[in-house]
Amino acid sequence: MPGESGAFEIPRRTVTASVLCGFGARKLNKFCEYLDLPGLSSETFKSHCEAIYKLTPRLKEHLLELAAQAVREAHKDLNPNCESVDGVIDIAVSYDGTWHTRGHNSKVGIGCVIDLLTGIFIDYHVMSKFCQNCETTGTRMQECGENAYQIWWEDHRQDCKKNFDGSSGMMEVTGAKEIWTRSVAKHKFRYTTMLSDGDCKTYNELVALNPYDTEISKEECINHVSKRLGPALRNLVSDNSKRGVTLGGRGYGKLTQMTISKLQAYYTKAIRSHKTVENMASAVWASVMHCTSTDAEPHHTFCPQGRQSWCFFNRARARGQPAPRHQGNMNTYISKEIFCKLEPVYRKLADPDLLRRCIRGKTQNAKKSLHGVIWSRCPKHTFAFLDKVEVTTLLSVGEFNMGSTASHNFMTAQSLFVGDNTTRLGQYRDRSRLAHSRRSQEQKQLSRREKVRQATEMERRRNLLAENGPAYAPGGF
Repeated sequence: MPGESGAFEIPRRTVTASVLCGFGARKLNKFCEYLDLPGLSSETFKSHCEAIYKLTPRLKEHLLELAAQAVREAHKDLNPNCESVDGVIDIAVSYDGTWHTRGHNSKVGIGCVIDLLTGIFIDYHVMSKFCQNCETTGTRMQECGENAYQIWWEDHRQDCKKNFDGSSGMMEVTGAKEIWTRSVAKHKFRYTTMLSDGDCKTYNELVALNPYDTEISKEECINHVSKRLGPALRNLVSDNSKRGVTLGGRGYGKLTQMTISKLQAYYTKAIRSHKTVENMASAVWASVMHCTSTDAEPHHTFCPQGRQSWCFFNRARARGQPAPRHQGNMNTYISKEIFCKLEPVYRKLADPDLLRRCIRGKTQNAKKSLHGVIWSRCPKHTFAFLDKVEVTTLLSVGEFNMGSTASHNFMTAQSLFVGDNTTRLGQYRDRSRLAHSRRSQEQKQLSRREKVRQATEMERRRNLLAENGPAYAPGGF
């Protein structure tokens, strides 16, 4: 640790800044190169990092304790009787896992829990199935014999960086089981409701574990649910094509890519715009039955009634006007034969049990945002071990919950002076982040992003038509 005299403050502050910004030793020295600064040797950088890593467990406990206190106070304010006799509170949380490298072979993974009421991260667990000493020294000791390896292992066990065995995909499940098991002892919380992205494996394992002797209910992220229709319909077209049945292609009433995109947009709006299972289900069926209507067979029972209805047929009826022709008024049409094929998909996605898990209307956007912050400080294209990911997650969760104050506390824990410039720039960064977040949620910005997305998609389709199909495909064909 740097002394009060500040003799080691410059290198420690430099390494701390590089950790906070996601720099490694090479990037730091490259930065120093362009500023004509001496830089740090890899040994010096490593020694300071090791000193920083030793602070992580203590700071993690303090950070999560503050988060738990804030969550407890918020729940008591909303429901003063929520606390049980033994001081335990039942709360709804969102859980998700993230991995360091893309694909399914990551050596490091993280499981995070966020309180749905406050949006505060209250716990996380970092897993690693790699230890450098085990790969090098441990392998050599195994070659020397079982006794030599056991002696080495007993001495190394406490410092081993490997805390997980199994496939990378099971890290999410293992992280959830670890967090749920310790929630009562650590925070006096029971996570009795879990919002996830649709993965059943984690939920089923928690139900089998039964950590609280009480039921754990599951809710769905509406972002993930709303995206299920598009892939399901594309798979339906592909599967039928293999059997010689054409659902897509050209032709009026066919299940083209454009039609699939529109149906997915309709489904998304149906589950986002309603707060009861009945209204959701009615809106989902209206979005597809409306598209199957003809003059001979109108199907507008599920469509909203009234003079302001989006359904041209019901709108005309409410105004006492003659029934308009469907051809020319229908933006999207699906033939009766095609509908018979896709009806099972809609029955599955309009299932009351699924829609009931979407009533809260919550998403996992907050955790995805945190994941981006973590991996921006610990890039996925460079190797990272357990200690580095631990401190990176700590700093990211701290700033998510407390803003720049968490990073300043991290500096104070190392006896690094937090001056006026540090405080001023940190506060400015917090204000900018909050202002950007508020602007992005304004209806004006939401509409603008939707228009940009639609314009980008239309341009892509125009280019494909002008170029007679994609210019690149796997294998060059």
